[in-house]
This record gives sequence, structure tokens and C-alpha cells, in this order.
Amino acid sequence: IIREAVHACLNEKGEPARYQELHVAAAAALAVNEAFPASIQQLTYERFAEIQSEISKTFQDRKILRRMEATAQDLDSGTWWLAQSGSTQTTLADRIETELVKLLIKEESLRGDQVQRIMNSRFPGFLTPPAELIRHCLSSYADFHEKNNVWKLKENESPASRQKDMQETRDLMEKAAKRMGLELEGENPYTLKKDRTFYRLFASTQATLSGIFKFIGEEETCEMIFLFPGSRSALLRYKLDRDAWLRERTSKGWHFMKFRTLRDLALRADLSLDLWDLLMDSDPISLEEATQLSMFL
Repeated sequence: IIREAVHACLNEKGEPARYQELHVAAAAALAVNEAFPASIQQLTYERFAEIQSEISKTFQDRKILRRMEATAQDLDSGTWWLAQSGSTQTTLADRIETELVKLLIKEESLRGDQVQRIMNSRFPGFLTPPAELIRHCLSSYADFHEKNNVWKLKENESPASRQKDMQETRDLMEKAAKRMGLELEGENPYTLKKDRTFYRLFASTQATLSGIFKFIGEEETCEMIFLFPGSRSALLRYKLDRDAWLRERTSKGWHFMKFRTLRDLALRADLSLDLWDLLMDSDPISLEEATQLSMFL
């Protein structure tokens, strides 16, 4: 019961979770399955310790769970994730972002005090959206009008505007490929190749990464590029910071390139594959990652 409950909670969220949350999921499953005594008087210290021991065993089984970035031995330290997770799950953060974008496009504006309630109703229970995540999503797509306490979709975030951006991105990739003497193949994901595949490129107007892992085989050796609007930088950085599994998946062989960086590179008459390799990370998603490449720009 305990293992099934913890596995189900993580599988439903699609991202690592804290011990306290998984402990509650396990305890709730035990209660539903009448594993607790019928009355509080029957819940002796010995019985409570026995139940806690069984829960702890699940967290000690590395065939079931793995701990992400723990700084201490306590179960509370770090986050927990499935030992065998697969690559097809969409994270809760990505689902919340997508749902909130749909809501903003439909309503155009939302009262600040109603956003959390609406999202809570759409993601109940263990999927309840963190308020901080909702704020980051709103800030990425909408402007807050303090006088009216309203979030309003930014003009450049309309579906028509973003569709135009995606087409321009496709055109710029073709231009860049031609300048580098490479071939651009596929349709999102794209590949830059000649005698071999140099890069796979994933273009998106959102900061949703988890859905693209299903396109990547275990034997892939080329590097990956995620193309996105610069206005999505803070949200993408936040998602990577809060999700250790996402950071792990993108820690090696991954590059995050803003649309504007692609535009700058594609329009350079002297663009070559070597120059592309040098400059594609020149506009990072956080100031800490900035590299001293201004001399080449």
C-alpha cells in the first residue's frame, strides 16, 4: 500500500517531491485501506512506530526511490523521485503553465484573488499548484495592473503573435544552417546535420521542457538546443531551480538559446559552425552563467 501510494503520487506529479508530501500520501492510503486502528486509543506508540518503520523502508529501497540533492541524512533533506521514471511524463509545473496560459488567452485578464482558486480547482489534492509557481507563470505571460488587481495577457503573448514568432524561428534556423553549410531537417524537433547530426533543436513559446524528452532516444549522442522567447527566461530558470530531476536531465549536452540569440547568429555573414558553437550560449538564462564573450559579439 505504502509503495503504491508513494509511486502513484510521484507519477501523477511527474516531478520530485518532498518527504513530507509523500509521507502524507502514504498515510492517507493507509487510512483509506483501514490500516490504522479503529480508534485513537488503540493507536499505541508501538503501533505508530511500526507504521513509521514500514514507511521508512520504502524510502530506503533504492529500487523504488532515489533521493535528489540531499544535504543531510534526514529523510526531510532534498527531494525524492522514482528510481525508474521513464521519459514520457509531463511535469506538474509544465501542466500548470500550459493551463494558466490557456486561461489567460481565454479570459484576457484575471483578478489576482481568483487565479489561485481557479488553478486549485483544476489541480486538486497533491497537485495543488504552489503559489510561487503561479506567480512566476503569471509574470512571464501577463502584466499586473495594481490599481484594478488584475493580471492581463501581454500583447506579444497572443496566439497569433507567438505563431508568427515560431515561423520566424523556423526561417532563421534555415538561414543559419545555410550559412554554416549544414542541412536543417525535421519539423520541431529539427536537426542540424551534414555527414552526422550535430544538434537537435526544440522550439517552444513556453518554458515547458518535460514533454520533449520523449523525442530523445537513450543512444542520442548529439547535443540538444531548447529555443524559447527571452521573456520566458525567469520562468525557465525557476523551473530548473525547483526540479532537481529536470536539472539532471539537462545538465550535459543541453543548451538554452533565446529567439533573439538565434536571430543575431543567423544574420551574421561570417557565421560558421565554430562560431555557432562559441556563441550559442552567449545569452544565458541567468546572470551567473554569463560568459565573457562580448569581444566576439
